[in-house]
Amino acid sequence: VGEREYRRAVRDGVPVEFEIFYEPWQRWYAVKAYPAEQGGLSVYFRDITEPKLAGQARRESEERFRMLAAAIPQLIWTATPDGTVDYMSEQWAGYIGMPPESLYNWGWAQVIHPDDLPDTFREWRRSLKTGDPLQIKPRLRHASGQWRYQMGRGVPTRDEAGKGIKRVGTCTDIQSEVGAERTLR
Repeated sequence: VGEREYRRAVRDGVPVEFEIFYEPWQRWYAVKAYPAEQGGLSVYFRDITEPKLAGQARRESEERFRMLAAAIPQLIWTATPDGTVDYMSEQWAGYIGMPPESLYNWGWAQVIHPDDLPDTFREWRRSLKTGDPLQIKPRLRHASGQWRYQMGRGVPTRDEAGKGIKRVGTCTDIQSEVGAERTLR
């Protein structure tokens, strides 16, 4: 890549930019080459190994999360620090019969039983304010139209300074357990 780009810069008289991995030093470089008026090139190298590796690690982490989310039966969600839902796993589509994206932001309230909304909102706001984990048991409208109890749990993730950066949570269908408890009573 490098040699071809250097030749193009000289031949066409245009600056070129590219990234290259230098095997002997195991480092990534951003390269800018500028043609000189009297021939030749001025070449500038910037070591970009750390951001390149950080980006690769982030992509691998995101892919690992997507694979885990797809592999487990729970309904998974994430939210921003202000409580805005920004991700819901594909399992939501099968469970509620709607695309998960329709529940982003505060759209999730449309699938919670109206009688459970006040308590759900109260606990959600409390958890956001205190930073405590969330644990709720609302009923969600299933794709069949039936209201089914869920165990909703969410925990904050924090940066190095302890500031909340994301909430990650699950909803697990507990309708069978609730039915068994009622039968025992």
